[in-house]
Amino acid sequence: MLRKILILVCLTGLAVATHSRHDHADFERDPCTGRECPTYGVVCSSSEYEVREYAESWWVSTTVRSFSRGYAAYQGAGIIYKYMHGANSDAADIESGWPILVQIRSNVEEAKDAVRNVREGGDIEQQSFSVAIYIPRENWGSMPEPSDERVKIDTIPVTRFFVRNFGGWSSGMKTLRSGRYLAQKLKANDEWFDSDWMYHAIYNRPNQVFGRRNEIWFFSPKFTTPACARDPPVDNNIEEETTVWELLERYDNGIEKRSYPGGRCMCYTVSDDVCDEREAMRQAMGGIKKLVQVIRKKKPEFRPKGPLILSVRQRTQPAEGQCDKEFKMMTPSAEAMLGVELPADSRISFLEMGPRTFYAYSFDGYFTQAYRNRKGAFHEALDSLGVCYDNTLSLLSLHNKPSKLFDRENTILHPVSDTCDRRWWKR
Repeated sequence: MLRKILILVCLTGLAVATHSRHDHADFERDPCTGRECPTYGVVCSSSEYEVREYAESWWVSTTVRSFSRGYAAYQGAGIIYKYMHGANSDAADIESGWPILVQIRSNVEEAKDAVRNVREGGDIEQQSFSVAIYIPRENWGSMPEPSDERVKIDTIPVTRFFVRNFGGWSSGMKTLRSGRYLAQKLKANDEWFDSDWMYHAIYNRPNQVFGRRNEIWFFSPKFTTPACARDPPVDNNIEEETTVWELLERYDNGIEKRSYPGGRCMCYTVSDDVCDEREAMRQAMGGIKKLVQVIRKKKPEFRPKGPLILSVRQRTQPAEGQCDKEFKMMTPSAEAMLGVELPADSRISFLEMGPRTFYAYSFDGYFTQAYRNRKGAFHEALDSLGVCYDNTLSLLSLHNKPSKLFDRENTILHPVSDTCDRRWWKR
């Protein structure tokens, strides 16, 4: 009973805590004394928060389940510490940088539901927290393999955040209070940010008593302009949504055979001369977001649903100047187009996808860092099963928002085929 009461108090803090005017520490003080921190530039700042654009960075991460953010940070840092000090393929000691970053699902309604459930005598549910530590630049590209499968090496691309810092010891309630206060200020300034994921950055060892520094980060899209230097941005974020499918068979090597029901998608076709998956993804994401902006001018309440799916089809006889692959970005939001006058653009279309069976292979991280290697591993795994699949068409399904840095999920899909044709295996 005492345990339930203590956790109830922690959960309630997200919904009812107030902000102290002393929580905001001085931005001018450098928190990285003695250790390397990720590189960033300040886009602009106000008296309440700072807008930073971080360069690409490398992190060691793990995901744990816990009742408490504080205990999750302690547990996750312990797992990473073991990896950094010998629990790796080289038995090497690796110097870490700052900060320790805790990824927190910051859904206020979920917290209220959890409080209500405990008050009514229900079970206390654990939450997932991802904990990560920055890797100094000299070790990028040469990190040894973890001995513990819970440890991941993540490459985070260029990313922008709203940041507010606070001093002192970072109790769970104080962290949630600071996060809620920053979210309120961002909403008051009509900033576009993703409130689903909050990050707590810790810059001090546990034995440092004074001069402690913590930060709260919220993701900000790079294509919007913050309040300190902008016209009001348009909210065109792609919301996460789980695609419905039926599991038909799961193999020992991790491959799954799935049945998808199909449906109508809106599509954006990438230029014919683009052959690189990363460039195709960049161009297609930009096209989808511009299309969403057009829809929201007519339907302001519209929020597109995910996942985003990159279709890669092999051209058997490409024309001169064409890439031998055709890229399309698809999203299941076609019903939102009804009644909206679309721009005259041949790259925008609708696609009716009927029910179909796929072989599926899931992997974590950002797709840019692992896609090509994982695609080859997928083909080898399928061939080892002796099954037939259409290798002229692959779908890359992205299940997470850009604001989720760690514990991400991606899926590569190949249609099941009646014939085994390997003409395009090497491509």
